[in-house]
Amino acid sequence: MSDKALLAALAAGDHALAARLYMETAEASSGDDASAFYATHAYVHALQAGQAAIEERAGALLRRLGRLR
Repeated sequence: MSDKALLAALAAGDHALAARLYMETAEASSGDDASAFYATHAYVHALQAGQAAIEERAGALLRRLGRLR
């Protein structure tokens, strides 16, 4: 994830792009804590953007990590 791209998406209120960027980072992260952090942000932004596919992917990742029931 490019910090610049993420900050631009957040500043513009582009929740769909923010969700995608956070999800890509969550899936690429090597540690469980980092993956969970980014997946949580992806989940929230996906909810705000109505991005059901990203919401489902983030939720599945969080469940695999034991962070969501």
